[in-house]
Amino acid sequence: MNRSTFMLSAALLVFGLSVPATADTDLSLFGAWIDTDDVDTTFGGGLKFDFLIADSGWAIELRGSYFPELGRDLEDFIEGDDQRLFEIDMLPVDLGFNYHFFEGRNLYLGGGLTYAFLDSNYGNLDDEVGWYLALGYK
Repeated sequence: MNRSTFMLSAALLVFGLSVPATADTDLSLFGAWIDTDDVDTTFGGGLKFDFLIADSGWAIELRGSYFPELGRDLEDFIEGDDQRLFEIDMLPVDLGFNYHFFEGRNLYLGGGLTYAFLDSNYGNLDDEVGWYLALGYK
């Protein structure tokens, strides 16, 4: 994990822990899975903050994930290089909405925008913008 990834993770954690206890919020750990066309499929995890909007069932969510071990063997593309494994560190940060169908522990559906911080052992990668969908039960 590089320095910017660590700093962003620490900032998300401090932000979540600094929310007043009286605020209508929720802090969750979650598991995640990613399937890409160019590199491996992998599991990861993350931290999610929900800020509930009154009694509407809607919440604003801020999520941070980490996916380790994204990579691809480049032996078909690079000859004679000792380091043929292309590795990526990916830290997506998401901002979106979710809807809780029932009060208390319940099923929820969500979605929003993602900004993915990318780092690689081969050259520089541009960060990416995308979207996400989420289905969960708390």
